[in-house]
Amino acid sequence: MRRPTETFVLSLCLMLSAPVLHAQYRSGQWGAGMRVGASPYDLDGTGTGIVLGPHVDLALSQTFIGELSLTVFDHTNEVEFAGITASERTRFLLPELSVEAQINIGRFQPYALVGGGAAIVLNGLVEGGGTLHAGLGTRFALGGNTLLRAEGRARSIRPWNGEMVDFTLGIEWMKR
Repeated sequence: MRRPTETFVLSLCLMLSAPVLHAQYRSGQWGAGMRVGASPYDLDGTGTGIVLGPHVDLALSQTFIGELSLTVFDHTNEVEFAGITASERTRFLLPELSVEAQINIGRFQPYALVGGGAAIVLNGLVEGGGTLHAGLGTRFALGGNTLLRAEGRARSIRPWNGEMVDFTLGIEWMKR
């Protein structure tokens, strides 16, 4: 009788080595999804905010994918002065374009991305401006047309004047 650890490792190896022909982008194919997560920031203060938003992907080739995302960043900053506590809420709308370089390893599709866009102030006193970003992530084929997505994205706002790092999870649907 095999030990549970050996059985788990063997099952994992078989799952990763099995060819998965569904839930992988092919040239010209597109998909859409939603991500949500946390974003530690250093803007005109430091802390952690929430990021969420939709994205649309288009496979440019087997390896390269273009992405258009529309992310909302929201945080509240507490300030204390002379014994009085006040809070300020800041919200950005972050429309961005990215290019991803991806490989397929069974059900996993790890990728690296670079891109840029804008930080549009919806609320608050923090300045907006242009953005540059880079990141790493992976898609995991759940089956059919559905992918689970995990990503880390470092972003510079008003390049080199403010930083954010998004850690997100999402679900993605591919058009067949």
